[in-house]
Amino acid sequence: MMGMRMNGGRSMNRKDAVRSLKALANERRVRMIQEIIAVPGLTVGDLSRILKLSLPSTSRHVQKLAAVDLIILDQYSLNVSYCVNKQHPAIRALRSLLESS
Repeated sequence: MMGMRMNGGRSMNRKDAVRSLKALANERRVRMIQEIIAVPGLTVGDLSRILKLSLPSTSRHVQKLAAVDLIILDQYSLNVSYCVNKQHPAIRALRSLLESS
């Protein structure tokens, strides 16, 4: 099986692909990705309000997305905001699926 291409031309191995797909196998996390695509720079508090989830729950979901590099954090002082990793193969595929629906 050929690997998916990652940032910088390196391949995504099967284990990384499975981890990414597991992170996206949750409707709330997919919705988070959609919201971050629409408005880059959202914080955990923003996502919590938008999705009507508790801060701890939102934080856990964000951690799972960040752990597999689907989202990237941008920290300025005590403020942390998030944007999607546009180079991640799963993000590119998800964007294509969301745009076609």
